[in-house]
Amino acid sequence: MLLQQGRLPEARVLLQKICTSACVDSEAFYLLANTLLHLGEFAEAVACCERALALRKDMPAIYFCHAMALGSLGQVDGAKYSLEAALRIDPNHTESRLRLGAVCLMLGQHQDALKHYKLATKAQPQNVETNIRLGDVYLALGEIEKARSAYRKAVKLQPADPNATAGLAAIAARSNDPRTAYTLIQPFLDQGSDTVSIAILYADISGAIDQRDEAMVYLKNLLERSSLPIDERRQLLFALGKVHDALADYKAAFEYYKQANELGADSFDPWVSNDQLKNYIDFWGANCCVNAKVARKQSKGQQLICIVGMPRSGTSLVEQIIGSHPAVYPAGELQEINDLAAQLPMLTKSAKPYPFCLESVSQSVLDAAAKNYFKAVSRRAGSKRFAVITDKMPSNYWHLGLIQLLFPGGKIIHCIRDPRDTCLSCYFQNFAGQHPYANDLLNLGMYYRQYEKLMRHWRNVLDLEIMDVHYENLVADPEQVSRQLIEYCKLDWDSCVLRYYDSKRTVVTSSFDQVTKPVYKDSLARWHHYEGFLESLHKGLGYDI
Repeated sequence: MLLQQGRLPEARVLLQKICTSACVDSEAFYLLANTLLHLGEFAEAVACCERALALRKDMPAIYFCHAMALGSLGQVDGAKYSLEAALRIDPNHTESRLRLGAVCLMLGQHQDALKHYKLATKAQPQNVETNIRLGDVYLALGEIEKARSAYRKAVKLQPADPNATAGLAAIAARSNDPRTAYTLIQPFLDQGSDTVSIAILYADISGAIDQRDEAMVYLKNLLERSSLPIDERRQLLFALGKVHDALADYKAAFEYYKQANELGADSFDPWVSNDQLKNYIDFWGANCCVNAKVARKQSKGQQLICIVGMPRSGTSLVEQIIGSHPAVYPAGELQEINDLAAQLPMLTKSAKPYPFCLESVSQSVLDAAAKNYFKAVSRRAGSKRFAVITDKMPSNYWHLGLIQLLFPGGKIIHCIRDPRDTCLSCYFQNFAGQHPYANDLLNLGMYYRQYEKLMRHWRNVLDLEIMDVHYENLVADPEQVSRQLIEYCKLDWDSCVLRYYDSKRTVVTSSFDQVTKPVYKDSLARWHHYEGFLESLHKGLGYDI
């Protein structure tokens, strides 16, 4: 009765009396865990769930509660395991399906997230949250019209749902239309909505609508809520860091960024990463790259160009410039190469992990993979054919050996930026679990040097053309570098690429607010603003301190 009346503290007292050391009632432990979860006592909720699971392992709701508590503590992998366990018991447990999709999206496993959201929407087509989640993954994949359709359906089902409106507003913001985005979310702001997605979007557009101070106050008020899950607290801290940075309050900005990163998963070991890199380089030796089979199925008359580099190195700006040319289809950050790398052990029927499974790869597997890649791009591009396709997944620098096997005639544009600016910008970005090295400045510096080592290796063993584009040169002389880029793409010059910021294309990466305006020099040598806080970064990079 107390739970039904929302009197959670009183209910907790009674449940704690019931759940003595001699208690063997799994339902009691589950109810206590769920109560603790809603009271924001996440560690205690995890412990109660584990007591319940020790008594009963066939109840999806217990696994779901366990996952929610683990997720709130930032333990994403554990949360994913529990959600998968819930769905093994009941594949129709929609709450677990939705949350598992969200976890996959957080981990960058976009196709898995899409699969779960589609299943949830099929099971409950009139469910508002399933449609919102489907919109989220389509937006992340760059399939804007599908995202818009899903959000609109959610708004139609529940006009007062803030997350559905936030989705539509996010599309407007990424389409360089911050005023429309603000108009959409303003009613919720006026109501004092505590929805984090509304607050984050408000912060993102606050500079364009001259409301940074107001956004800062809004974010701080939300942050005072003690029961916020860790992922939402991280989002708010990153947003506050960004607003303070824009206001040139660098000390406060760094403190917010530091707090946000300290809440991130501490799962990166630079020494283990270095050993993995050594094994990787040993596999992709010159003999492997020169003598390996290559795919025969290519897209006739279309040139594939992969834009790679460390995150925050200028890849979005380069793609926006090239993609403004009428003969280019800018496909954005495609997941296909990463997904294929994960699937290759199964496709090759090998017990070895990627890339070692490629020792036994067949011609048919390579042909099918190349064909499927171009099919996926064609679905996004529609009926029009383009002379050039760009794939702007920065982390594809890990897969240049595989790219040579799949697309032997492909080209690479490698974006390079000052290591200190690159690493600091990564530290300031909420990557939500996809880049664990980015939560620590020492690790970031060491990881950057590992990335450089791999790129030097590729140059020594690959036949692919690789063009280096230095961010600083692009900002200093955008026309000259833009002409070099278009020439590299073997296209005729078109001055429209110099007005890339007028493009109506929706930008779905975190750089959307930067690449929808003319080149500016504020981001050059940005690290100087934070010089007093970068001792560990300099150590990781190997600079003298």
